[in-house]
Amino acid sequence: MNRSHELAGQLLQKATEDARAMHRLMEDDLSADWIVGFHAQQAVEKAIKAVLSDKGIEHPFTHDIMRLLELLPSARIASPPDAGELPKLSPYGAILRYEKAPSTNEPLNRTWAKECVQRTLEWARKLLG
Repeated sequence: MNRSHELAGQLLQKATEDARAMHRLMEDDLSADWIVGFHAQQAVEKAIKAVLSDKGIEHPFTHDIMRLLELLPSARIASPPDAGELPKLSPYGAILRYEKAPSTNEPLNRTWAKECVQRTLEWARKLLG
């Protein structure tokens, strides 16, 4: 097994674990949006990085989902199903972990986040084989 594929598998496993944490937190009505959103963002970020790694594409150390998605077309990798919407999770990767959400931010749509994470993980699994 080559190093890129091994790293991709590790990243996909971590993405799956973040998704599992997100699901558990969603079951608790007292869990704040920022922590549910954090695990949703992390699952998506790591799934994209897994695909990039598997294809041997270097990626930046970033929580910015848009920056990661921008690397896919030049590598001739099909984007995940919700690519246009996934960047909405980026603030949960860093900013909202430490700062109060601006009053203009809408609450996290947990159903949407759950479905996006699921579809993104399925996309990554399919591409990794």
